[in-house]
Amino acid sequence: MTGVQTCALPIWVSTPGRSADLSGIAVDANRNVVVAFIDEDPSNGLLVVNAVRSADGGATFGAVQPFAGENNINALEPLSVAFDSKGAAYLVWTDTGTIETCRLAIAPNGTTFSVKKTITDGVVDAFAPRVAVGEGDAVYVTYYNRYLTTASTYNREVMVIKSTDGATTFSAQVNVSDNPGQSTFPAVVPDARGGVSVVWEDTTGNDQADVFFAHSSDAGAT
Repeated sequence: MTGVQTCALPIWVSTPGRSADLSGIAVDANRNVVVAFIDEDPSNGLLVVNAVRSADGGATFGAVQPFAGENNINALEPLSVAFDSKGAAYLVWTDTGTIETCRLAIAPNGTTFSVKKTITDGVVDAFAPRVAVGEGDAVYVTYYNRYLTTASTYNREVMVIKSTDGATTFSAQVNVSDNPGQSTFPAVVPDARGGVSVVWEDTTGNDQADVFFAHSSDAGAT
């Protein structure tokens, strides 16, 4: 077709013989690529978080790095990946259990995810984290909490947390949605002026879900 650009042939980046899905991707300023995905270990049926890296813009990929012990994975929500300006990579996902939590892995050199930790409070169920890096390499994570309001009903609210030290520590969570509806599946994008924008699904004022938007001009403080 006239005017249609072509792409290189697709490359198989997950592990052959294993069912894989819910992928996420990030590319840094030097065209390093990190792809993350969930697959199933056929030997035991456990789900596994994996990452794989390319140092040549996606022409070739190295060996898949499975995250040992990270098997309690919510298999309904895609992974989210981001790079900072120094080449460190950040990966988030939902971990299942008695309490659902959001987990974070850090690859300080962009290659090996050597740090893995929980970034939500472990008291309230938290789901669907998305990560982004903004001005000054501030790391933002958004997700939604599920609060039990009665014995059988819940209220879901969108949260944002921020780190200014390479995800070593995070600020207290900010309730972005703060409304009576069900607020779920957020995404976050910082801008070059220090602002942060968040979008999510919300049922406030309607029976069906709508898309809501909020912007912070003070780097996510409010």
